[in-house]
Amino acid sequence: MTAACPTFGFIAVLLPRHDLSPDGRRAFGAAWAAFLQAEGLLASRQGGGGVEEYEVWREGSQTTERDREVTMAWLARRAELAEWRLSALSDLKETT
Repeated sequence: MTAACPTFGFIAVLLPRHDLSPDGRRAFGAAWAAFLQAEGLLASRQGGGGVEEYEVWREGSQTTERDREVTMAWLARRAELAEWRLSALSDLKETT
């Protein structure tokens, strides 16, 4: 029997600014979704509350360090966020 193929990806933890309006949150969510789609990435939101945590991966191929770097650069430009961080690449099947 062979092991299942790994699903390499990373975790994105996003903390919006406390003063971000509901409209600002929706606009950021739309921009985040558009960014992911443009890069060929998929994301699944985990948990809830004020901190937003997403598993980020590619369908049909493996996520790369370049994907992390592009995501870091995009997040660094977002004024809507008070904080953010990305995990190292890992097999997302093993982290859930």
